[in-house]
Amino acid sequence: MLLPWLNNVRIVAAPFCPSVWSGMRSCDLDCVAGKTWGKNENEINPLLLLLPTCDGNSSRFNTTCPALGLFNSMALRQYLTQVASSPWIAAPMVHQSELTFRLLCRRYNVVMANTPMLHSRIFANTPAYRKTEFQTHEEDQPLVAQLASSDPSDLLSAAQHLYGRCDVIDLNFGCPQAIARRGNYGAFLLSDIPKLQSLVSCLAESNGGRVPVSCKIRLLPSHDATIQVVQALVEAGCQMLTVHGRTREQNKQNSGAANWTAVRRVVEYMNECYPEVVVVSNGGVGSLKEARDCVEYTGACGVMAAEALLCNPAMFYDVDLDIDNFEVQQLHEVGRQHTTCNTIGMDVNEVNMSLFNLLVEIRQLALAQEYLELAKVHSQQYLKPVRSHLFKLCHISLCISQNHGVRTIFAKARSLEEMEIGVATLQNNARARSQAALQVEQRREDIAIEILQRLLVDMENNEHECKRSARLAVAAVAIVEKSCHVGHPWEEGKNSSMMPKLWYYRHPREEVEGKEDKKMVYKTVGLYNSTEGTEHVCL
Repeated sequence: MLLPWLNNVRIVAAPFCPSVWSGMRSCDLDCVAGKTWGKNENEINPLLLLLPTCDGNSSRFNTTCPALGLFNSMALRQYLTQVASSPWIAAPMVHQSELTFRLLCRRYNVVMANTPMLHSRIFANTPAYRKTEFQTHEEDQPLVAQLASSDPSDLLSAAQHLYGRCDVIDLNFGCPQAIARRGNYGAFLLSDIPKLQSLVSCLAESNGGRVPVSCKIRLLPSHDATIQVVQALVEAGCQMLTVHGRTREQNKQNSGAANWTAVRRVVEYMNECYPEVVVVSNGGVGSLKEARDCVEYTGACGVMAAEALLCNPAMFYDVDLDIDNFEVQQLHEVGRQHTTCNTIGMDVNEVNMSLFNLLVEIRQLALAQEYLELAKVHSQQYLKPVRSHLFKLCHISLCISQNHGVRTIFAKARSLEEMEIGVATLQNNARARSQAALQVEQRREDIAIEILQRLLVDMENNEHECKRSARLAVAAVAIVEKSCHVGHPWEEGKNSSMMPKLWYYRHPREEVEGKEDKKMVYKTVGLYNSTEGTEHVCL
């Protein structure tokens, strides 16, 4: 079976079975796919092999068999822009983009995910570090493994442990932290172009091009300097480029706004000079709408998110695509019934913000419970990332005085079971406050009332199915946001996507009234000369 618009993609309509595929030869795949692969490996230019998910649902496909080396630069581009259901990517995050979290994000429309940053020398020489920091799973694909190094020999040694276990290897040239300065890696290599090229070329040449090399960079002080680095990386063998729209100096309290205009200029240059290379935009995305705006504005093949996903792993969830879930469709119908029109000609509806905040809190706790269920299977009792994720996911609840004791439970817990008790306590308290709020509120025309009532009943009916309960809670918030059009720039305070901006807010931003559609254009300060004009940037 072949997609009519993508001739080189092989789709195999059979359940995943590692023992079968590991023994298959190219001729076997030829017979299954019904296409000629060619006798010489160099003649084979398959983009990727797709298989149904493990549950045998042939309507959804996962990439598999990374050991076959089926990705190349054109494959990456066509995967993100045509094959995948979306172009959304989970960023590499130290101790936080571990297997459990990646699997959770993939349930909510993330199509490609990065491992945590792996220190090449330690990864190559320490088996315990490899076991703890690098884990994967048949559902964890496509997978990008990120390495940090300034030594080509360390890089090659580390890569040997990744070949056959990931689809892409990414080189970290974007980390602005002090530890990267001390280790001479990350963004502190951007000023040393010969070193950058030696790292990329040694990795690209070592595997014969079977595993694409990706590079993640930050903007340099000028556009010309950025282009000089980009050109050097591509000529050395980089096939996928992620551009973080901030400079090395924009870090922590001085993070500032991400410059989408600068990213767009890089994309335009790449499309003109190196059209085969994939360019991904990173930075300034806190919601699905902002991600779509970023793709439209920058022209990038994909969008990568980090902190916003830590706050809401379901950030990329699109409720309009969740058409097979009957309970979600019932919630959708409530939203449609409550939709009215206001004076600006848009479908909007008033929303009780106190109840909406309760909906967001319930969603966060449901995601925390779903994460813990995955952690039981995949975390191997490595609690450091679990603890970190729970503090972020449960942040709203932990700020309530009634729940302060749970913060201590998370901090002192020595097992997942103890952490589960903490999340269950928060959930019970949130449900009790929701029931009390519903008793007080009598405005039956308010969408938040009926959505919250239905959600509490549905979650009680699915009490032992945390995956289903979390999906309903995520959908409930998305439906209220969509039906009430909360989240527009002039109503920023009424949007759950503001959580990462509120929780990680680090600097004042200078706002300038924008176009007729009331979008805000943020003026960049100190990134480029004023003669280059106002830049479009976003937090």
